[in-house]
Amino acid sequence: MKPTLMLVALSLFACKKDLAGNETPLPDIRGRWELRRSVGGWGGDQSFVPGNGTILEYTNSLERSYTGGRLQSTRVYRLLPDTTWSGIAGVRIITDTASWRPRTFVSLREGLLWFRTEIVDVGSVAYERIP
Repeated sequence: MKPTLMLVALSLFACKKDLAGNETPLPDIRGRWELRRSVGGWGGDQSFVPGNGTILEYTNSLERSYTGGRLQSTRVYRLLPDTTWSGIAGVRIITDTASWRPRTFVSLREGLLWFRTEIVDVGSVAYERIP
């Protein structure tokens, strides 16, 4: 595919309009992120101190997961504008292992990268960007 045609094709899928006509931009999640908060779900609300070693690293297409400085997994990911079952427009993260995982949505809020699933019992987790 020619670069110009590919750019046009990508721009057509770069955002999605919700029912009110608002666009859902794709967040730039590239970089390293360390776990800071867990909210709701069976685990309740928890805070995690800097240096806890639970890290997600994103490149343009790869997600790497680290625990205690050790690589746990490497997966291909992509971001896709989508709508939750309740009709809320958001950005879904899909990995190459997503077929067995619940639908997960990401957002950048208050300087944190938030992950939430459509399963109420799971709750949400937030990661802070680190150098």
